[in-house]
Amino acid sequence: MLTLKINFQTKDLILESIDGIAEKIFRDITLKINSSEYRIIDSEFYIYTESSEFRDPHTYDPDLQKEFCKLYLHASGIDLTIGDGNNHGGILIRGVIKLNKDISIENRNVSDIKNGPQNVATELFANLFPLNVSIKNEITLIESQGQNLIHYPSEYVKTKRVGLRPKKNDIEDYFMNIPLRYIVLYPKFFNKNQTIQGGDGIRNKKIINGDMTVDEARKILNQAL
Repeated sequence: MLTLKINFQTKDLILESIDGIAEKIFRDITLKINSSEYRIIDSEFYIYTESSEFRDPHTYDPDLQKEFCKLYLHASGIDLTIGDGNNHGGILIRGVIKLNKDISIENRNVSDIKNGPQNVATELFANLFPLNVSIKNEITLIESQGQNLIHYPSEYVKTKRVGLRPKKNDIEDYFMNIPLRYIVLYPKFFNKNQTIQGGDGIRNKKIINGDMTVDEARKILNQAL
């Protein structure tokens, strides 16, 4: 997935790349694990460069984070790695919906929804075959060519990451507060409830900033809070 790669040259290019990747995931990407398919609906980006351009101290720094397009299981959940061999990059998957086999316009119900990185990790790994069988597991990303928006009309919001603590080398808490979390929102989440950690703050901020009226916020976010 070349379109999911970060341009690590400058801070501005890194942020631009992150926005592009989030948009790509929102519109086009399905995660397939054996017979199950998922949409990523809540994710956080973590980047640490070897230069001084983007040294986010909240980023895990194992060598695996320098690799590209691998699943990295850690204490906080599971990341999709987006490193380039020298710089660390990861997308923490905070929320997914499991797609029905029939995702026609007439049948938009989702099979299941998982919120929270630990719940997501448990859900994804539950699809792997037992260790006592010789069947090979298939884990891949599928490009849907924009079909995600046809089957699941939605929008997404950009906000700061949650659960982070201040760090001494994070001047004025810049990285703790930078908006690197992307959440897909639905006017009505079909037959499931969408729960978002920090949802109240997202709604209030959009109203205060004038991005939404109170009625619009209730319509779009009521099912997500």
